[in-house]
Amino acid sequence: MDAIKKLTEAYGDKLEVRFFSEKVSGTMRNFVFGKEIAVNGIKILPETSDEPSYVGTAYVDLQDIEVLDYKFNSLWDLAKPLKSK
Repeated sequence: MDAIKKLTEAYGDKLEVRFFSEKVSGTMRNFVFGKEIAVNGIKILPETSDEPSYVGTAYVDLQDIEVLDYKFNSLWDLAKPLKSK
């Protein structure tokens, strides 16, 4: 929560934090940066380390970016806004 407070102070209305309930989990991560690039990553659980790592694919084709953007927004709509205190 402290990190979220600092980010909110730094970015104000430009930042929106959302979360999923504990019942929702997954190993995929999607990142969309406008219409220029999208990254689809999958968490790889390590055998010896406590920290997971990710392997991903970057997409620059507009159709691929639109698909990942749609998937991201569908998940974003399912997440609940974090109310700041």
